[in-house]
Amino acid sequence: MELKHILIIATCICALATEQGCKKSPETPSANAPIVTTKPVTNISSTSVVTGGELVNANNITDKGILWGTDSNLLKLPYSNKISNGAGPSNFTDTLQNLLSATTYYVRAYAMYGSEIAYGAAVKFITLLPEPTVYLAGYNGSNAAYWKNGKLFPLPNGTYAHSIQVVGGDVYAAGEGFFNSNMRALCWKNGIVVPLTNGTNSAVAYSIYVVGNDVYAAGYELNNNDANLPVAKYWKNGVAVPLTTGTADNIGVAYSIYVVGSDVYVAGYKGNRYMGSYIATYWKNGVAVPLSDSTSVIGSAQSIFVKNNDVYVAGREKQGLGLGGVDVAKYWKNGTGINLTNGIEWAGANSIYVAGNDVYVAGYEDDGTTGYSIAKYWKNGTAFPLSTTPYGNAQSIYVIGNDVYVAGWESEDAYYIKGKYWKNGVSIPLEITSNFSIAVSNFVQ
Repeated sequence: MELKHILIIATCICALATEQGCKKSPETPSANAPIVTTKPVTNISSTSVVTGGELVNANNITDKGILWGTDSNLLKLPYSNKISNGAGPSNFTDTLQNLLSATTYYVRAYAMYGSEIAYGAAVKFITLLPEPTVYLAGYNGSNAAYWKNGKLFPLPNGTYAHSIQVVGGDVYAAGEGFFNSNMRALCWKNGIVVPLTNGTNSAVAYSIYVVGNDVYAAGYELNNNDANLPVAKYWKNGVAVPLTTGTADNIGVAYSIYVVGSDVYVAGYKGNRYMGSYIATYWKNGVAVPLSDSTSVIGSAQSIFVKNNDVYVAGREKQGLGLGGVDVAKYWKNGTGINLTNGIEWAGANSIYVAGNDVYVAGYEDDGTTGYSIAKYWKNGTAFPLSTTPYGNAQSIYVIGNDVYVAGWESEDAYYIKGKYWKNGVSIPLEITSNFSIAVSNFVQ
């Protein structure tokens, strides 16, 4: 090969090498490149975060901003998930919004200078789960009401709402209201009244449970409107199912209802006025299961929860039929009783919730020194006081993850009762317009 041909080939190779060496990758900074740092991600919520970028040696910046997405390998310009902060050398802060909850994301700062781009490191973050919505039922003044995240919603034609459940965005509540001088058992769906009884006999609905299109409520209706002859019953879609007869030897009240498949569980008490006995009881599909001994105690079951075929019931017992003594807060698991208090001071269990292997019970216990009642809940038998005023009562409990929500009330004296709820022991006030308000049921989703 002639020398001139060799020189031509060598020259071409050198020119090609020189040309390729001058073409920098978009992420290969030149000597005058700015140093870009992605700010730490802060203020993380379920749908938004705060981040940004910091620049050093920031000369001739034509654009700067952040990129974000679920794949860190895609965070290069051009990219659709981008916030631009314009030209100039200043640092910047941005808020990312409309993110998906509980999702892993990456964010990366960038700066353009001339035809080149400098990037900061990709920073990983995970959005939080959505903040739950807290619903409570009770009363505000002389009116039935419910609260959504503390905001008050009156329930028409009612004096008291005892229970609340939310299904598919629909808000269901149960309670009572006056009708022809008697109390009539009521349900509400999204604030619209659904009567369960006609008002001939006084009646109350204490608990509600919704499954699909079926609405169950539990309570009582008086036999012949005789206050001494309550009939424990539940209603399915407005049709009554009596659990006791309402005769003097077979009275009762139903306080709580829970439905699993085709099985209907109801908790309350069954009594005999002749004997002065009141037995803590639950019914499964109408068949009574006594929890307390009718010959030695007075008892009542206030709340029922069913999980993995285990039946949990919370309530109270008073030792010594017809004698002195105090109520003991307790719960039963499959009929076996577990005392929560020692029987020295008056106490009661109003609500039970089972999360995993943990059993939560809400209620109250009197303070032996002051004589005041203390709102509290128990987790696996360990007590956690809630109220700080002289009087308090925890009426309902609901658990999501590690968060414990308790509904109830506190009072400085007999002239002012304040409904509220506690989240993990922290008191959260409600919107109220009366000196008398109580939250007796909660539902969290």
